[in-house]
Amino acid sequence: MNNYKIRVNNEAESREAQELFFELGYKHKWDGAVVKESWNKARFVYAEDKILWSGNCSDDFAECDFQELTLPQLRDLVVLHRNDIDDANWETEGDDQIYQDSSGKSFIFREQGWDELQHHEMRQAMWEKTKSKPQTPENEQGLISGADALIAIGKGERVQYSFDDDKYWQNDIANLKITDFGGGHYAFRLKPRTVKLEIEVPLPFKPNSEDEFKNAYRIQVGNKQIFWKTEADFLEATSQIQKILEHSK
Repeated sequence: MNNYKIRVNNEAESREAQELFFELGYKHKWDGAVVKESWNKARFVYAEDKILWSGNCSDDFAECDFQELTLPQLRDLVVLHRNDIDDANWETEGDDQIYQDSSGKSFIFREQGWDELQHHEMRQAMWEKTKSKPQTPENEQGLISGADALIAIGKGERVQYSFDDDKYWQNDIANLKITDFGGGHYAFRLKPRTVKLEIEVPLPFKPNSEDEFKNAYRIQVGNKQIFWKTEADFLEATSQIQKILEHSK
C-alpha cells in the first residue's frame, strides 16, 4: 500500500480523513477502523503500511516523503478503490457513466470498474448528474416552515397558509398572529406562480455520430444539450422558448 500524508484543519476533517483511509484498508494500530476522537486537535494524519498515525509538527510533515493528499484527492482515491457505478457524477449522451475527479480527470465505468477516459474517446456530449435530495413531506408538497414564511413575507413574497393540514390554501395571511407561525396548527407555502402556454417546438434529435454532433444546432438547458438538425428548426425552437422566458420576467 502507498504511504500518504494529509493536512487536517478541524475535527470534521480529521474524522473524514480517518473514515476515508478506513475505506482504503488503513486502520489504527491498536483500535482498528474506529475514529479516534482524541485526534480532534491533530493537524496532520499519516497513512503508512496500512497503519494510521497523527502528528502536530509542521517540520516533520514537511520532511516526510509520503505522498501528500488533499481531502478532495483522498475522496477520489476512495471512489476509484470502491469501484461503484453509483459514484458516477457525469453521464454521456450514450448513458455511459463517468466519474470526474477533483483535478478534472475523467474515468468511465467499464466491466472491470473505473478506467481513465482517454481524450480520443470523448466524442459524446456529457453533462453533470444531479444528486437527488431525500424527499420529506415538506419538500414533496412545497411547504415551508413558519420561520421561513415570516422571512418570505419580509422580502415581499406572497405566502399562503392552511389550518391543520386541510389543504385549503388561504391568502389573508395578515390576519394571523405572530404566535400562529410557531404553533404547529398551520402549514405554509409560497403562493404558486403558474402560467399556461401553448407552444409548438420543432422536434429535436439525438446525434448518432461525431459529424452530426459537430454540425448540429444546440442550446444548453441546465446540464443538458438539446440538438436540432437545421438552423430553421433551431431558430423556431428558440423563438418559442423565448415566450416562456418573457413570462418569467
